[in-house]
Amino acid sequence: MSDAPAEAASPRERVLRAALRLIGTEGLGAVSHRQVARDAEVSLGTLTYHFRDRDELLRESLRLLVGEEVARLEAIGAGLRTGELGLADLDQLVGTAMAGVVDVSLTVAQFELYLHATRDPRLRDAVAECRAAYDGLAREALVLLGVPDPDEVAPLVVSTVDGLALRRLVTGEDVTAATTRALLLLAAGARALAG
Repeated sequence: MSDAPAEAASPRERVLRAALRLIGTEGLGAVSHRQVARDAEVSLGTLTYHFRDRDELLRESLRLLVGEEVARLEAIGAGLRTGELGLADLDQLVGTAMAGVVDVSLTVAQFELYLHATRDPRLRDAVAECRAAYDGLAREALVLLGVPDPDEVAPLVVSTVDGLALRRLVTGEDVTAATTRALLLLAAGARALAG
């Protein structure tokens, strides 16, 4: 997710991006209207004009993040469908998919908001949209790898990638090679099971 220049972004977008940065650096507990308004360099009145409460601010922040992530993943999937990306590009594809947002705090914010969605059902639609985009990209990669019934295996791939992405956040290690290997192992296993 790229930060638009402050002067180009609308006050609403600046508020959403400030909330995401705050969630990613200090956690959900740090999100208050006052702090977000200060970080977004808008008045408290501007913030409350756009977002009636903290829950709405969290939901809309997640929707912004998810919208940009879905667009990024759909672009990668288009490369697979058109043949621009193939098996030879698997490491690049995995690296691009794993990279996600460059700013680690935004990746942390995404995981924080996913967890918050377990307590706030109003966030679940946005999370489901993002999960569907990840599943779609995994499906495209599995088709490329010749996996029968890719829809069944895609959630396993996504869960593996999520786990390795979390590992990357915690340890700082590059997990691209491990992710590529896991994808190939899951694909080989699925093909073997299909006989």
